[in-house]
Amino acid sequence: SNLESGASTLVALPFGGVLVLGEFSITYLSGSTFKTLSVDFACIKAVGKVDREGKRWLLGDHHGYLKILVITLGERYEVLSLSLEKLGRTSQASCL
Repeated sequence: SNLESGASTLVALPFGGVLVLGEFSITYLSGSTFKTLSVDFACIKAVGKVDREGKRWLLGDHHGYLKILVITLGERYEVLSLSLEKLGRTSQASCL
C-alpha cells in the first residue's frame, strides 16, 4: 500500500534493498523499512550507478532531463534519506 501504482522500475542496491521508481515517487524498500521521495511527474527511461557504493544514481526521464539521486546512509548502511537534483536536459536516454 506504500507503493505507487505507476511504479515500473526496480533497482537492486549493493548494500541491500531495492529502489522502486515510479512516475511520482522514488521509494527505497528493505524488509519492512522504507523511505519515499515525492517527485514531479517523470517516466524514468534509464538508470546508471555513479559510484561503487551505490549511493548515487543517474536517472534519465522521458523529457530528456538527467537527474542524480543521492542516498544518504548511516553508519550501519541504513538509508537515512533520498534526495534528487536536476542536472540538465539532453536527448532522451535509453541507457546510462
